[in-house]
This record gives sequence, C-alpha cells and structure tokens, in this order.
Amino acid sequence: RYSMDNNSTVTFFFPLPQLFAFYQSGQGAPGPEGKTYHVLPQIATLTHLTYLFIGHDLAVVEHISDEILVLHHGKLVESGPAEQVCQAPQHDYTKRLLAAVPTLG
Repeated sequence: RYSMDNNSTVTFFFPLPQLFAFYQSGQGAPGPEGKTYHVLPQIATLTHLTYLFIGHDLAVVEHISDEILVLHHGKLVESGPAEQVCQAPQHDYTKRLLAAVPTLG
C-alpha cells in the first residue's frame, strides 16, 4: 500500500516486478493528462519500479520518461534525456514524431 501525493492510496495485491513494460496502443489512448499515465512516475518513485514504455505519442512519452530512445525501423536513431530529445530533436524521424503530436487550438 502506497500513499500518493494527491491523497489517494494505491494498493498492489501482488509482488511488484523490478521491471514493468507498457505499450501505448493505437489512437484514442489517453494523453499525458490520462490517469494511468499520470501516476506512472509517482508509482515508480514510491516502489523503486523501473518501467519500459513503448509509445508513439511523444507528448505522453516525454511526460512520463526520464530518458527516451527513438527507434526507426528497429534501429536506434536518437537517445537522451526526455526534455532534450523532445525540445531539441536531432534526427528527422524524431522531428516527424513530434510534429505528429496533436495540439489544442
């Protein structure tokens, strides 16, 4: 049982693994404000959990990640701290992924 910073409590009914993998499937998945993605960094900090998040929406990936690896056709094309990769992308594919992120307004 872990207390979150928003006064809610998370209880796990199974032993936590050291590494947990998530896959962001298709369109319509909640963005960074989605409840599931929002709590991942908090849960990781509280439980010392490491997670691997596989996704295409770099707004979500940046929000929940410390480090980002960008793969294109199975090859690593860019990596670094999340803020650096998303704010100053070096590879054309990373730039295209960021350009595909929907914006409001």
